[in-house]
Amino acid sequence: MSFKNFRVQVVLRVLALGCTLWLFLYLDFQARFTGTLIFLSVLLLLQIIFLIRYLEKSNQQLNKFLDSIHYDDFTETYSPRGEGEVFDKLHLKFNQVLQKFREIRAEKEADAHYYRTLVHHVGTGIISYHKKNGQIHLLNTAAKRLLGVNQLHNLHDLNLSDAKATETLLHLPHGEKTLLKLEQGGQMVQLSVNAIEIRLRGEEYRLLSVQNIQQELEEKEMEAWQNLIKILTHEIMNSVTPISSLAASVSEELTDHRQHPDQNHQIRKEDLGDIELAMQTIQRRSEGLVKFVHDFRNLTQVPTPQLNYIHLANLFNRLALLLKTELEANRILLQVEAPPPGIILVADENLVEQVLINLIKNAVQAMQDQQNKQINLLAYQNEKGRLVLEVTDNGPGINKQAQDKIFIPFYTTKKTGSGIGLSLSKQIMRLHNGTISVHSPENGGCTFRLQF
Repeated sequence: MSFKNFRVQVVLRVLALGCTLWLFLYLDFQARFTGTLIFLSVLLLLQIIFLIRYLEKSNQQLNKFLDSIHYDDFTETYSPRGEGEVFDKLHLKFNQVLQKFREIRAEKEADAHYYRTLVHHVGTGIISYHKKNGQIHLLNTAAKRLLGVNQLHNLHDLNLSDAKATETLLHLPHGEKTLLKLEQGGQMVQLSVNAIEIRLRGEEYRLLSVQNIQQELEEKEMEAWQNLIKILTHEIMNSVTPISSLAASVSEELTDHRQHPDQNHQIRKEDLGDIELAMQTIQRRSEGLVKFVHDFRNLTQVPTPQLNYIHLANLFNRLALLLKTELEANRILLQVEAPPPGIILVADENLVEQVLINLIKNAVQAMQDQQNKQINLLAYQNEKGRLVLEVTDNGPGINKQAQDKIFIPFYTTKKTGSGIGLSLSKQIMRLHNGTISVHSPENGGCTFRLQF
């Protein structure tokens, strides 16, 4: 039996303490044994102290183990010391727990290294800084390249070509995005910046993502110009071609009359009606071309929104009253779903009303050749808390190809449409920092969605 065994040690110490106590009582405080009694008293006290300290030894080991965890020091090991099976198992469990912590820390360090490498090599610029003092905690390689800096410790020290750009970065609201136009290497670049706020260990941080969208903007701009040129060419040629042809015919007739004066009277009587009709056609097509140019000018001169509080229930009721005659004439049921109470839209009431009237009128024209016509008008808040207005009809719908082009200026699927209504509506929504989208299932029906 090993004398290091905890149980053996406790038994031996208790026996020794008992013997000392028995001997102390046996002497019965006799005067001739005064020295011996003093010695036994001291011995008894020491035995009690050492027994208590020995019993607290396991607690000390437990405290040491907990301190290792508290201070993230997992280098400690607990070897068996022959103190008994219970202590051997306890030491084994300590070692297993510490080993698990070592594995978790190694895994976390590996993950941190992986994500750190990933962040620094991703093409999107990422900036993390303290919200209060602007101290930068993360600035990846892409952000350095996009901002034109090698090192940056505080966002307030950022010196960009646009003096207001730094202030924009510092005060961009949570969840919002903005565009920065900066000069780099003699060229202008457009940077898209998104901002979010996070709370970490009781401190507030801001995270900015920066992307160079100059190439994408140029491609979209070129695509928009090409689409616009196609539409303009189509509309202008539709007017200019017959004008040119009729003008040439009239000119040919007049030239022929001038060259043969003896036939003027007879030819004039025969062709006067054709010449008059040709001139009327030229006039009509010219007026159409002037109207087209006027519409195009209106498309580029959308007024700046005058923001006010709009009660949606009042707006919907006014729309229903305004369009009542036209809807009844076309036998269309307008179903208005009352918006949730307390929802108020901050927008330009006249411009929003113009968009909704345009969408409802489009729906009316789309359902001319069908029975059981119905238009639904509703408002709600989506899962992100954004206000959404929807205009839905049960008409034939819009094919996929047309949906991709329907917001292009002067593109129209209607025989008498100008093609500017939806484009104008899109501009109005953009001026409100909102969007307009269309959804049309294959089985018919169409929904235009305004999101503010």
